[in-house]
Amino acid sequence: MKRKIFSILLALVLVLTLGLVTAVPVAAADITVSGDESIQVAIVAAGVGGTITVDATYTGAGDTFPIIVDVADLTIQGAAGAIINGGGTDWVPAVKITATGVTLQGFTIQNFKADASNDWGAVFVQGNGATIQGNTIHAIGDTEPEPFGIGIDVASNNVDVIGNTVYDTGSIGIRVYGPFGGTTTGVLVENNVVYHTGNTGVVFANTVSNSTIRGNHLYDSLDPTPYNLFLCWGFDKEGPPNNILIEGNTISGGYGNIVLAGAEYITITGNTITGAVPLATNGKNIYILDDYLQGTNHLSTNIVITNNDILGAEGYGVRIKYTGAVPEEGAFMASTTTINNNNIYGNTDFGVENTIETIVNATNNWWGSASGPTHADNTFNVGDQGDVVSDYVDYVPWLDAASPAGASFAPVALDGDADYSSIQSAIDAAIAGDTISVDAGTYNEDITLVNGIQVLGAGEASTTINGTGTGSVVTASGAGPTTKLDGFTITGGNTPASGGGGMYIDNSSLTVSNCTFSGNTAPVAGMPAGLGGGMHNANNSSPTITNCTFSGNSANQGGGGMCNSNSSPTVTDCTFFDNSTRFGGAGMANRNSSPTITDCTFYNNTGNYVGGMSNYDSPATVTNCTF
Repeated sequence: MKRKIFSILLALVLVLTLGLVTAVPVAAADITVSGDESIQVAIVAAGVGGTITVDATYTGAGDTFPIIVDVADLTIQGAAGAIINGGGTDWVPAVKITATGVTLQGFTIQNFKADASNDWGAVFVQGNGATIQGNTIHAIGDTEPEPFGIGIDVASNNVDVIGNTVYDTGSIGIRVYGPFGGTTTGVLVENNVVYHTGNTGVVFANTVSNSTIRGNHLYDSLDPTPYNLFLCWGFDKEGPPNNILIEGNTISGGYGNIVLAGAEYITITGNTITGAVPLATNGKNIYILDDYLQGTNHLSTNIVITNNDILGAEGYGVRIKYTGAVPEEGAFMASTTTINNNNIYGNTDFGVENTIETIVNATNNWWGSASGPTHADNTFNVGDQGDVVSDYVDYVPWLDAASPAGASFAPVALDGDADYSSIQSAIDAAIAGDTISVDAGTYNEDITLVNGIQVLGAGEASTTINGTGTGSVVTASGAGPTTKLDGFTITGGNTPASGGGGMYIDNSSLTVSNCTFSGNTAPVAGMPAGLGGGMHNANNSSPTITNCTFSGNSANQGGGGMCNSNSSPTVTDCTFFDNSTRFGGAGMANRNSSPTITDCTFYNNTGNYVGGMSNYDSPATVTNCTF
């Protein structure tokens, strides 16, 4: 039954029982508030479970703020155009909810003052089970001289904050916090739009647990602490936010888009987090810290970051930093954080930076390139890599395309199991009898083979080791017959000492097959440095070299393609062409050696003395070869 609030406020049924009079309220009522009438009076009249509808003519003249909602299960709804207006003279809160089960929906709430003594929400929820839905809240407080003013303030349990628009608040858009000595739990912040807040968009502070932040659009928080979403140990040192799900939000344009400072068991999934902007330092899309506000240095731990788009920061995609004086005390932050199956690219400084000297798991992410992230240890297709990662980030394997379509990929595999981003890192982890499989691509590194290890490329036409230009591209020392190098192009060698720009083989009997040695040099005058541009076999080496090509290599002293010194290689089905040397043996130079050369071809090799092959005190066995 609808009625005006100036009708009888409360009917009493007087019951005479044993000489006592008991007051019994009538059933819940539906009330409409218009013009200068009072919402506060209507709250009393409506009763438990009642509904108050405030129409567009409501002026607020009949109310003194805050409006106190102390009747349970009450619905207060604004009709289209309903405004609660503080006129720039009234202090927050506009509405204070202390009863359980209250719904406040459909209002525009605007123009309320705030300061250090009145830094509350325009809507302040202290009653459990409330729903704050579909309101527009703006022009609350101010940023000068300091940022004060909050849109929606929640300090109670099982509250739903759904579908509100909050903007132009002096400090915070939506704050959820654990009250003094207590815990706030079961809060849902969903499908809200929060922007242009003078400090932070959404804050979960103190002991807030088992709550969800879902489907919100948070953007453009302003100075002085422009965080769009902030989970922190809290202003009252009560404890950390914990067991919070951050899901399906769109967050952009803050200095810190998501910032965790002393939070625990946080899952960040399915969000689009973009465009963090610089302030005093460069922006952070996700920033993981210890509690720096209250100085407890409580760690942010057990953080799961998965299936997000983390893009386009003017700074960092994800940054992990411990602010305490003893860095190793922050180790648990890194070791309990996982960053997987995200798209992380277009961030100018780092995709992921971990400043703590403990490994963080950041595997199976898309870094903006099928060649993985940029890091000194990633030698795969250098120059075609994605976002930079710092040290102490485990980034292998990565996704070969954007998530969710991308598959897990690593260019180098040890026995088909362990994954690596460089050939040498796999060699260093291998033991005798292991096989290393190297995917097609270019690897910018020099490698040193280990006895008993097989290193197999995807084929010389597709797999290249491009040396650093500071020594031999491949070195083998003391490598026996179970050691193998197969299926590579070797280029970019420039040796200053031992010769063998492409490959230096020392006292070894390994197998080299199906490889091309091209564009390597041993440029130094003198021996042995100037020997063997493509390959130098030295010190009693007896390698087996099969189906290899030596072309376009050069040496100062001899053996533009290959030089053999005190060695006895077996060379079969190989081709030597377009190699050069200043002296003799442009294709092959043999010095005090006894090579066996079968079914090989030599042409267009140029030297001042001998083009194809020179033999100095070397009884070479040459069979079925073409010069």
